[in-house]
Amino acid sequence: MAENELEKALFFCSTKKTSDSDRIFFLIIQKTYSTISKLFYQLYSKLIIVDFHPECWKESIDIVIRKLNKDDYSNSESYRLISLLNCLDKLAEKIIAERLIYFAETADLLYFDQIDSRKQKSAIDAAISVLSDIEINKHKKKLISILFMNVKRAFSNVNKSQLLETCCNLKLPPACISWVHSFLHDRKILLAFDNEKMNHSVDFNTDISQEFPVSSIL
Repeated sequence: MAENELEKALFFCSTKKTSDSDRIFFLIIQKTYSTISKLFYQLYSKLIIVDFHPECWKESIDIVIRKLNKDDYSNSESYRLISLLNCLDKLAEKIIAERLIYFAETADLLYFDQIDSRKQKSAIDAAISVLSDIEINKHKKKLISILFMNVKRAFSNVNKSQLLETCCNLKLPPACISWVHSFLHDRKILLAFDNEKMNHSVDFNTDISQEFPVSSIL
């Protein structure tokens, strides 16, 4: 791992992001890195070399928040979750996410019209792609129809074994596959209601929260 790879991941992080219970925010990490950068480089290099994701980084705090103007708060759909993640964990994820994105692009693993998790692509590109298809078919005097789908509850649930099998089938680098396995294994969440945290965390191995930097590319 190059030092500029670590620096890019760290200094592109928003200092306004909230951390988990360890209260180590990105601003603190950035200031500390400026003093002991070599130790940070050695730590993250070793973690990536041995394809390891520390257990202490795998527990998130999920804040349960009531949605406004709901009639029935006994219904779970009247609430939403906000995940507070470990910032040192996020840094490792950003490095791996960048590597996965680079590999997916260079190995041509993504559909050409895929927009999410791709550099220099945005919702504007998606709109232009749709308009382009419309204009081409209008020119050919064809009937045009569009189907928009919102697959409810699909994101962020994931079948861990299926995801790992897909990574193998796509011939991702073995080190990346091992890291993904370590990242997904033994994850836990600690729920918090009205600022009161539960006494014990619970296993939660079928979810890749949208808050995870690596979630979109996985």
